[in-house]
Amino acid sequence: MHFSDEKAGYFMSLFMGMMLLGRIVGTSLMTVIAPNKLLAIFAAGNILMCIIVAQHWAGHHT
Repeated sequence: MHFSDEKAGYFMSLFMGMMLLGRIVGTSLMTVIAPNKLLAIFAAGNILMCIIVAQHWAGHHT
């Protein structure tokens, strides 16, 4: 993607922080939402985000 080492390092740190936050929030949510339902909700959200990204990508790179 032609990032400098500094920019790539920044994105890696951001990624790790977001993974940590997701782990904490996901674990907390499992105390109020059944794990199988929470997984289904997150899966649906991920599918939706993939569709949005694919549509954005197709609109800018045609």
